[in-house]
Amino acid sequence: MASHLLTESLPQLQDIERIISNTGKIKKITETLQYNLKQTALNLENHLNEDGDGNIKPLMDEIEKGFLTTIALNENLSKYSAGATNLKNYVQNEIRDLQSNSQSQETRNTVGSGENLADKYLSDYKLPLNIEHYRNHKDFKQLKREICDVNGKKNEDALGEDEDLIVASQTFNIHCPISTTILQDPYKSLVCNHIFSKAAIFSMFSRNSNSIRCPVAGCSKTIMKNQIQAAPEINDMVKRELRRRDKEIKAKRSQEEITEV
Repeated sequence: MASHLLTESLPQLQDIERIISNTGKIKKITETLQYNLKQTALNLENHLNEDGDGNIKPLMDEIEKGFLTTIALNENLSKYSAGATNLKNYVQNEIRDLQSNSQSQETRNTVGSGENLADKYLSDYKLPLNIEHYRNHKDFKQLKREICDVNGKKNEDALGEDEDLIVASQTFNIHCPISTTILQDPYKSLVCNHIFSKAAIFSMFSRNSNSIRCPVAGCSKTIMKNQIQAAPEINDMVKRELRRRDKEIKAKRSQEEITEV
């Protein structure tokens, strides 16, 4: 009887599955919107080149903001879906344990209510979207490259300086929190967005476990092995940050030489 009551206090699996399904549907809609915005931007840029109509520039800026918003939405929807999947796995394990009477009375008493569990696994994704954070996202950089191609500009000239400024304006840690060395083949957690070197993060998983607690100090998120994905855009950020630091060192040395003279 107690097991039945505790099972009823858990979130319903069909509700969680509905959340995951609906999140996937919304993600497809935002991906379609992202594609349409991209095509509109390229068409407008082509029109701008042909007619020289400078009034299109404000509209292009708004389209870019919309594009960034779709990226932010997709990233957060992925995290939300990952959180819901973690919640589903938790509930399934709790139900299985309760039904098999394998839990101690003390453990049974610690099973949280559906509301508390949902808040634990899904609350992080209620925060406002910071679209500016996604200017270094691979999809936005690809859009800028294609716009540059329409303009006949070199990608490096058009993107390099702006992205250096973006990185310079952020506190960007280029070291893996596990190995403490410079990031190599970066991988990102979809659950908490932390970045790791591929070899370092995958070494944390044992043969018999597909989940770990995030190794970043202060983060208590549980990460499944399938919730880590390659983040090639971080490689570009690391390279730019290293170049920026190298420039600073050279500039400092030059200033010291001038001072000595």
